[in-house]
Amino acid sequence: MFEWILDAFSTSSGKSQFISIVVSSCIAITVLLLNQRFNNQRERKKLHAEKIEELYITVIEYLDASDDLITDIQKGTYRKDSGYHGYNELTYAKREATLGKIEMLFALYFPEIPFSKADYDIDILPVFWASVSGKIARGEVLGDEVLVESRENLKNASKALKSMCKQLMYKRSI
Repeated sequence: MFEWILDAFSTSSGKSQFISIVVSSCIAITVLLLNQRFNNQRERKKLHAEKIEELYITVIEYLDASDDLITDIQKGTYRKDSGYHGYNELTYAKREATLGKIEMLFALYFPEIPFSKADYDIDILPVFWASVSGKIARGEVLGDEVLVESRENLKNASKALKSMCKQLMYKRSI
C-alpha cells in the first residue's frame, strides 16, 4: 500500500516534490494559525472597547441618578408636610442598578482596576440619609452642610470613575 508512495518519491525529482509539499503545508498551517491569532486579538480588543464604552455610559447614568437624588432633596420635590423627605424610588433603583452594573463590568472585564462598590454606595451622599431619616427636619444637622458635602463627594466619585475609564481607554486602545 505504501510502496507506491516510496516509488513516487524515490527519484530525485520526486524527493524535491515531497520536500516542496511538506514546506508548503508547513507554511500554510503557520499562516492559518497566525491569522487566527490576529483575529482573536482584534476581536478581544473590539470587545474591550465595547465594554469600556458601556462602562463609561453606565458611569454617566450612575452620576446622573445620584445628582437627581440630591437635586430632588435640594428642591424639596418629595418633601412631606412633616418636614421629612421622600425620594423617587425609580431614581434610587436606577442608581443602585447602575452601581451594580459598574461593579460587574469591572470584575468581569477589568479585574486589574481596583473597584470597591462601598466607595460609591449611597453613603457618599449624607444629605440623602439626613433628609430621609428626618435629621434635617429636626435640626440635628445643617441641610446646607450635608448638601455641600454630598455634592463634593459626588464630584470626587465622578473624577475617580471617569479617571478609571480613561485609564482603560488609553491602556486598551485599539
